[in-house]
Amino acid sequence: MPIIKDEVQVLRVFEQGNTSQVLVLLGRRLGQLRVLAKGARRQQRKGFEGGFDLLARGQMLAYPRRDETLWIFKEWDERRHPRGFGGSLERLDSASFLCELAEALTRETAGNEHEVAPAEHAALFEVLAESAAALEALPEGALYGPILLRFALRALDTVGLLPNLVRCSRCERGLLGGHRAIKRVRLDFEGLACPDCLADEALERLPGRDPAPWSQKKLLPLTRSMRDETAGTARCVWLSPEALGALDYVQRTGKEVKLSGPAALACARTLLLLVHTALERDLRTLRAAAREVLRLGPHEKQRQPVAQRQ
Repeated sequence: MPIIKDEVQVLRVFEQGNTSQVLVLLGRRLGQLRVLAKGARRQQRKGFEGGFDLLARGQMLAYPRRDETLWIFKEWDERRHPRGFGGSLERLDSASFLCELAEALTRETAGNEHEVAPAEHAALFEVLAESAAALEALPEGALYGPILLRFALRALDTVGLLPNLVRCSRCERGLLGGHRAIKRVRLDFEGLACPDCLADEALERLPGRDPAPWSQKKLLPLTRSMRDETAGTARCVWLSPEALGALDYVQRTGKEVKLSGPAALACARTLLLLVHTALERDLRTLRAAAREVLRLGPHEKQRQPVAQRQ
């Protein structure tokens, strides 16, 4: 039986019996892997007591097995062990969101021993490693929203599931800057739509007119609510220049940005909409991530360090 070696990050951990763990890993070369680490919780090496933690990174040796059977873990050379993710519920939720989204975006390449994962998954590996390091470096009480929002935008862009957030998807008009002020634009599952295209869409809906090819899809009418009552999430989001500029700034830099209440709410809804559109399902940690983005607005109370809360 050949031995497979790859640099991996831990995305999920399942306890197996008293001493073993089942690990969901993201490999730089092989994509998503699932391995059985027998006796991992009995390890006594410094920094490794109790087994594996989320977002730990290292070089792994494993025995591959066919027919979607769990691979067998052999050796582990740890390169980075994250500290402090269990210090607060918000930080743990944030780390879990990084892992859960990365797992969802790489599900199709789960451990095929004969194929190398697509190149975009190697790029996603780097994005995840960078975001995990940035999250670990934040002090207690800091805002996690920019890191989570940037990771989601970059991860979706890496795998080709992010719409263009600087141009109208209909007319290709640039929406950032320029001499003509744009009050707000609409983001839905087709991408951004500028006011001119929205006006044309409204005209196409008048009786006696043939709809444009793209408008034959199930778009949300302009007069209906922004919320899908069945799924509890936005079908579209209205973005002001402030919110649109913040999305572009956070995606490029990952730095903290102070927003007005409506702009922070729009960015939080954008995160929900983009993830739901890309995955066509919900994530357990998505709402917590959206709440962290919402804290960028002044109407949300800033989180206090644990010592002050006590």
